[in-house]
Amino acid sequence: QGDFLIPENWRRMFFKRDCVSGTARKEDLKNEFVKTNLKLYDADTFILIGNAEYACLKSQQAWQVFDAGDAEKDSESLIFPTFTVQFFTRKPGNGAAVPSTGIWKAQSERYHEFAKQTPKLRLPGFPGVETFFEQMPQVVESAKVQDFGMTRACPGTYYWIWSWDNMVTAQAMARFGDLETMRRMVVFLHQHRDIDGAIPGRWTRQLEAMDSRKIGGLDFLFCELVMQLYAETLDRSVLQNNYAVLHHAFRAIAQSCDDQGRFLTMGMYPDLPTKMARSGQDYVAIDTGMWYCFCRNMEKIALLLQDDATANVAIQLADALQGSFLPLFWDGKKGFCCDSVYPDSDKINQTYPLFSLLFMEFPFGQSLLHSRMADCGDFIEKHLLGDDGIRITPTWDKNHTSEPVMSAWYPHWDLPATTVLARAGRKSALQSWLNSVEQAYQTLGYCPEFVALDVPAQEKFRLHGAAWNLNCASGWYNSLIHNIVGLAFDLGGITAMPIDAAEASLQNLCFRGGRWDVQIKGRGKWLQRMLVDNIALSGTSKVPTPFYNTDRHELTIELGDDLPVLPVLTELWGGSVLDAGSGSDRTECRIYGLGRVDFAFVSKCRPRLLFDNRTHGFNWNASRNEGRGQFTLSGEHQIQIITAEV
Repeated sequence: QGDFLIPENWRRMFFKRDCVSGTARKEDLKNEFVKTNLKLYDADTFILIGNAEYACLKSQQAWQVFDAGDAEKDSESLIFPTFTVQFFTRKPGNGAAVPSTGIWKAQSERYHEFAKQTPKLRLPGFPGVETFFEQMPQVVESAKVQDFGMTRACPGTYYWIWSWDNMVTAQAMARFGDLETMRRMVVFLHQHRDIDGAIPGRWTRQLEAMDSRKIGGLDFLFCELVMQLYAETLDRSVLQNNYAVLHHAFRAIAQSCDDQGRFLTMGMYPDLPTKMARSGQDYVAIDTGMWYCFCRNMEKIALLLQDDATANVAIQLADALQGSFLPLFWDGKKGFCCDSVYPDSDKINQTYPLFSLLFMEFPFGQSLLHSRMADCGDFIEKHLLGDDGIRITPTWDKNHTSEPVMSAWYPHWDLPATTVLARAGRKSALQSWLNSVEQAYQTLGYCPEFVALDVPAQEKFRLHGAAWNLNCASGWYNSLIHNIVGLAFDLGGITAMPIDAAEASLQNLCFRGGRWDVQIKGRGKWLQRMLVDNIALSGTSKVPTPFYNTDRHELTIELGDDLPVLPVLTELWGGSVLDAGSGSDRTECRIYGLGRVDFAFVSKCRPRLLFDNRTHGFNWNASRNEGRGQFTLSGEHQIQIITAEV
């Protein structure tokens, strides 16, 4: 494991073969470097903790405990006496300077003003969760590297700039309106690439590429970031300025695909894929699912930029992947997706990590799993969810201890897990997850990078990763918005998703330049009524286009146990609802979009569906009173969902 932290241009100089971080061995070194004394990293760091006004006590477990005695708070500073943690490259003298308390006052005032504009969550019975949610935007602000428009992986100087962490943090940034930083992230990720055009996993302080896994997984996340920024701004230059790099990545993967849309890869995650028995040239579930999302997004982007040829290739690949994903990765005996499949034998790699479901974080990706959502919900609830969080792998998994994260609670992966639980209607499981988050935050006061779970009870919450790791905090933050409150966001707008996990409210939530106050009323799994700015909507749970402006809006979502009398359009991923209404026996909607969109509706009985006055097919699930299918849009269209014979 000693070949991390080596910039990519150095790796090409040292090693005989192309080996990603964590895979090189001594035999991979070129002859001239086998016995060299070259130091790859040589630096000393001295840390000065506390000051003369604190007494330092050492516990038996080697924890450092500081006691300020009877000191009282001073209103002019954050805490009095000031507790310092200072870093030096050489041993500090006795007179090391103590930072001025003035900076604390200035920063406290700045963050106080900043906090007034950030979203607030009200979740009765979960004060820790509420505090976490309010603090999250401030912590992201504190982690920004202002020179580059990126964030550190967490506040502090230990972690620097990581691409994955920034791209998933951006998902949360959109909800508190930091679109300027999202723009700067897109520019940075566009400009700072490895020589083959791939996005590196991270960069050195000199912005040299490190941990590159070649074109693939990170490009899929970058495409999601570009699409999300476009959905927020509707600024077509966002697509135009990034189309060349997106098209380059898309073409590179597409050319390596077989006729089922699959490609061979090492995999975008975890850090040490060979320890999971991957060969380096396998079909990998996490990458294949995200490749599907990339293809769906690429069709949209290409159509918006009038590149019909690329759009056609993208949707053909997406259709192929839609048909091949579950047959390839689904293990019927375990009731979950396996990690990977060996191409020569079609033998599955019998390991079942939660991170295979990364695609569930995005609306298009969820269509891959609809037919197995209940089974996945069973698996997560039975094998991954516990009183102390959500495991990455079951305790019986052969790779449960292959690296620390595999046996831990890693909060970033709570988002795909809670998405499955929400879509599968697992109310009690979501409430159990909420209890775990509340307990963790009340104990630690922050979101950790990971929490070790296989430890004695007395060590609970003591063995964990970095404080306020942003990709993990984003996992909690987005899970609360999407899968507790029940709001989804896509190119077409805001969709209310009845969850029935808790009565909650949100204030100051941002979308497309506007501010939204959201109130969930009642309990139950069916949408009874939705109001925007006190205007009752019927026939749709997607907020229509006319409401998207820079005003402040009120969204009220009323839930109950009664199935709606008339059909309701519940999903329209990739398309917009222009207006909707219900008659005596039907629901009618005017919709808008380009290319393929996924739809769903609920109805008391199997209805007839008309698309521009022509009968349109769909898949009907009688047990869920749900119809699903796809439309191909070329602008404005009309749909009718009719419960009576026409």
